[in-house]
This record gives sequence, C-alpha cells and structure tokens, in this order.
Amino acid sequence: MYARERAITDLKFMSNTADWMELHNIAKVNANPTTTSPDYAYATIEEWRAAESNPGGIYTNPVTGQTIPNWLAYPNTDWAQILFQPEYYQRYGVSVTGGSKASTYLMSLGYQNNPGTLSNTGMERYNMRVNLETKIADLITFGTQTYATKEFKQPGSTSMTYLLQAFPAITPIYDGKYGASEDLIPPRRIISFSR
Repeated sequence: MYARERAITDLKFMSNTADWMELHNIAKVNANPTTTSPDYAYATIEEWRAAESNPGGIYTNPVTGQTIPNWLAYPNTDWAQILFQPEYYQRYGVSVTGGSKASTYLMSLGYQNNPGTLSNTGMERYNMRVNLETKIADLITFGTQTYATKEFKQPGSTSMTYLLQAFPAITPIYDGKYGASEDLIPPRRIISFSR
C-alpha cells in the first residue's frame, strides 16, 4: 500500500501596478521607437506608488466627492493568486500478490485526485488491475492481464492568455463581489460593486 500527497506550488506574477505601467511604457517605446508620449504619465505612476505605500490612505473622487481607501482605489491585484489556488495532489494504492507453484496472481486498486490549480480543472481517477497466470503444462501457461480505469475530468474555463494580459489595476474582488469601475476620469477608479 502506498499514499502520496504533495502541495501544488504557488505561482508568482507581477502584481504591482506602478511597475506594470512602467514596463508597459518601455514596451511601447521598444515596439515603436518614434513614439513621443507614454501611455502612463510619470505623475500617474508616482501617484500609484504613493497610494501603494499608504494603503490605508483615502482617495477622494474629484467629481463625486466619494471617498475610497487607497487599497481599493489603487488596486494591485495579483491575478495569479486569485486564479491559481494552492491544492494537494493525492495518490493512493494497494496491491496484493501471491500464488502457488502452478498459479500466481496480482491485484491492485488505485485512486488519484488532482484538483488542479485553476478552478474547474481537476481530475479524479480510479484504477484496477488483475493479473492471473496458471501453468497448465511444462510448455503451456494460461493467463490474463486485465486493467480498468475510470476517470473524471473537469474541462477548465480559464484562459491562460487572460492571465498573462490581466492588468494588475483591474478592480479586485472585494467582499465576495467584483468591482465595477465607473469613474470616467483616467486612471479609472472603483466606484461601485456588483455581483
């Protein structure tokens, strides 16, 4: 009999919005060296850095006057941590062997559970194996090797492309709800939430 469990490793991607904006500006210049204006102004990047260093501070919407904590108004969402959940891979098995001078047998059962690191990407498997062999005469041996497997797979629904393109300043999940950016003055700020 054996049992095996192992943690599926955490993944780390950049979640600092200010760094992402700087790298985006650099990529824009690398793609088109004749460009004259960055997508994100230096002042905007520094505003995000200052808010990140003071997450308990308050942002006040200049149009509506609504106040929001900095950690919500200037999100630094680590999408890898939201999409990839740490899980445990499990694998168990038991086998029995034996026989006599003329016959031998091996029977085994196994179970495997791999929940996947992305939601809805797991796999569960049950397997069975039976080997029987009987020596009928000195030159004749009769036997069978029988295998059976039943597997349940979840199809997955999250595109890795989305993760690689996800902007860390996209509104985070808050209180079990996804935010909706309704501030029309760039950079957009979160104003209300919806489920």
